[in-house]
Amino acid sequence: GINAEEFLKICEQFKLGDLDTESTNPVTARLSQLCSDPTTVPDGLACLQQVDINALTKIMDKVPLMEQLAADVHQVFLAGKKVVCEGCGATGRLSLSVEVFALEGMVEDAYKAQVKGFMAGGDAAFIRSIEQFEDRNDFG
Repeated sequence: GINAEEFLKICEQFKLGDLDTESTNPVTARLSQLCSDPTTVPDGLACLQQVDINALTKIMDKVPLMEQLAADVHQVFLAGKKVVCEGCGATGRLSLSVEVFALEGMVEDAYKAQVKGFMAGGDAAFIRSIEQFEDRNDFG
C-alpha cells in the first residue's frame, strides 16, 4: 500500500482539473431562494425547465458519438464480453442504474447478463452519501 506522505508526492496525477459537471449552473444559482417563496416557485420551475432544454440542445451535437458508442457496445456484446460501468457518488449511482435498466429491458435479453454496474465504496457509500456535498457552503 501507499501511505499519505507518498500519495501527496504524486497526487497531482489524479487531479482532473475543473469539471463543468462539478461547477455551479448559473441557471439554477438562485433556485433555493426562488423555491422558498410560494410566489416565485413558478420561476424556480422555469429554471429547471431551462436546464432540461439546455441539456437536450447540448446532447443533440453528440448524436453521432452516441450512435458510434451504441455500435461499439453491440460489438462487445457480440464478442461475449461485458460492459462494466463504475463510479463514485452520483456517477456510481448512475452506473448501478445502467445495470438495472439493462435488466429491465433496455438491452436485449441475450445480453442482459453482460452489463455490470459498480459503485466505489459499495453499499455503505450508496446508503451514507452526503447529497449535494459540493453545493453546500457549510462544508466549505
